[in-house]
This record gives sequence, C-alpha cells and structure tokens, in this order.
Amino acid sequence: MTQDQKSEQQEQFEEWKKKQRELEKQQEEERIRRQRERQQLELQQEEERIKRQKERQQLERQQEEKRIKRQLERQQLEKQQEALQQPQKDRRQELEREQEKERIILQQRRQQLEQIQEEQQQPQKDKRQELEREQEQQRLEQKKERQDLDRKQEGQ
Repeated sequence: MTQDQKSEQQEQFEEWKKKQRELEKQQEEERIRRQRERQQLELQQEEERIKRQKERQQLERQQEEKRIKRQLERQQLEKQQEALQQPQKDRRQELEREQEKERIILQQRRQQLEQIQEEQQQPQKDKRQELEREQEQQRLEQKKERQDLDRKQEGQ
C-alpha cells in the first residue's frame, strides 16, 4: 500500500470517526432533549395533579362550610319555632291543669250531692221497708185467717 493510499485511508478513517463522534453527539443531544421533555411532562403532570387536589380540597371545604351553615340555620329555626310554640305549650298545660281541677271539684260536688240525696232518701227508704214488712205481715195474717176459716168450714 502506497503512502497516498495510507493517507487516504487515514483520512477516510478520520472522516468516519468524525461522523461517528457527530452522530454520537447528536444521539446524546437527542437523549438529553427527550429526557428534558419527559421531565417537563412529569413536572406538568405533577402540577396538574396538585392543582386538581387543591381544587378538590377547596370544593370539599366549601361543601363542609355550606353543610355547617345549613345545620346552624336549621338549629336557629328550630329554636325560633320552639320559642314561638313555648307560650302555646305553657297555655295548653295551664288549661289542662285548670280542667283537671274543675273535674275534681265537679266529682267532689257530685259525690256530696249523692251523699245528701242518700241521706234524704234514707227515711223514705226506711218507711217503705217498714210498710213492706207491715203489708207482708198483713198478708200472712189474712192467709192464716182464710186457712183457719177454710178448716172451720170443712169441719162443720
């Protein structure tokens, strides 16, 4: 092999090495670019995830605040209704107590009247019983007289 051939071969080899280095350099740059893109994408996804999480937490807080607000309003309304109804409740209880007192008084009066009537009717009752006894006695006496008279007539 001549010197020129060696030189040309050397040049081709140098050229090839240069192209190889350039290719490697491009590949490395491409790898770095892809890695950056991947990292950028991962970063964006993480930011999106954090953003969604914050939005969800905010929504949950708002819903909890609304729930607490509704509960407080309901409790307030119940207190107002109770405050409005309490006088009616007190009045109803008072009326019930008064009616119970009246019922007891009426019952006592009725019992007193029954006692008075019983006491007033007792002499009449006693008289009636006495009269019934007398009438029974007379009936028995008349029956005996008839029997005696019947025997007497049969004996003649």
